[in-house]
Amino acid sequence: MLPLKILISLCGYVSTIQACSLHDIAPVPSSDLARRSLLPGKKLPTVIKNVRIFDGWRMTDPQDVSFHGEIISPGSIRPEEPEVTVDGTGKFLIPGLIDSHLHISKVSDLELLASYGVTTGVHMSCQSYEACHTFRNQTDLTSIIFAGTAFTGAGNSSSNLPQTGVPFPDLDEATIIANVFNNGSDVFKVAINDDGPTQDVLNGLIHEVHKRGRQAMTHATTREAFAWAVAAKTDGLQHMAADGPLSRCIIDRMLKDRQFVTPTMNIFKQAFANPLILNFLRPNGAGNITYEAVVSNVRLLHEAGVPLLAGTDAVGVVTSTISVPFGSTLHWELQNLGVAGLSPLECLRAATIVPALHHRLEDRGAIEYGKRADLVLLNSNPLDDIVNTMDISRVWIAGFEFQEIGGKSE
Repeated sequence: MLPLKILISLCGYVSTIQACSLHDIAPVPSSDLARRSLLPGKKLPTVIKNVRIFDGWRMTDPQDVSFHGEIISPGSIRPEEPEVTVDGTGKFLIPGLIDSHLHISKVSDLELLASYGVTTGVHMSCQSYEACHTFRNQTDLTSIIFAGTAFTGAGNSSSNLPQTGVPFPDLDEATIIANVFNNGSDVFKVAINDDGPTQDVLNGLIHEVHKRGRQAMTHATTREAFAWAVAAKTDGLQHMAADGPLSRCIIDRMLKDRQFVTPTMNIFKQAFANPLILNFLRPNGAGNITYEAVVSNVRLLHEAGVPLLAGTDAVGVVTSTISVPFGSTLHWELQNLGVAGLSPLECLRAATIVPALHHRLEDRGAIEYGKRADLVLLNSNPLDDIVNTMDISRVWIAGFEFQEIGGKSE
């Protein structure tokens, strides 16, 4: 690997700014667990009439969609029930969008995500289990699943078991994994950096995760880290190799083991465009890495058929000069994927049905009977131009209509 950590998650430097070792997490301020807006979501029987539907696979001819409660209903709502009727003529209904890699720190972050039609987020390193459970229980805001606190090499300040303060190697792999899932985590995350973990430790951790029938996500930003993660049979690789082209051997192994990648092109693009971010992430220099290598590797994986998921590494406002906002960045990521060769159809699938399948979220990602009523009504066809995902008319989350659209309240 390169001698320095490459583009580690911005979550890591948030902790640096706070001068707070992740082994000793400070209590979460109550203000971070409070809603910014007092506007409640409205949950009413609803029919959207004469709307074209992207059902997760294709755009249909105009038809009606109804839901009462959080589930999309078969047929029409009973006439005796109160009903909201939405005229969908000339509009386009898509499943709620899924950001497969972000870092939530406040409930108000969920409100921003919802305002941009992001109805599910994968929080990729829980720093406070109390806070993460609070985030997950906001029924009318963006739905969150979360990874336990990321395991890294023994010398890294953001490693291992912050809830107990006992670092590896004092505990074995089974105890570490038990700690993560017994605290309610949905997935396990491990980060490969210059200080480890070793291939053997990585293999043992991921094997222990799979023994439980759960999934492992692995942070990897170099070709060597990708090779280690692939060899360990991780489920999902987070980020992208930025130091040169991935080998055909690695790509073939990924296909064989049905691994997927969330490339987070957004954070690489922002880092290479903003020296403040790049210097924060790589204080001793950028080394032999380029954004062009990121784009090229995404293109290689796409052409080979490796599943790609849209994720942003969003953290919100970090300083007065550094911000990776929630919501809007997912739309930017879809555009980034388009630059790497994905069609608008494939880009949209990367934020709907594909992450739903790979994150085992069987109740969402598509518009069909029995799925969650996570819906985004657009004024323009996203299959004509993926930028049209930002042309939002209305948003529903599990049947609740979110009232503030497009970040207008920011």
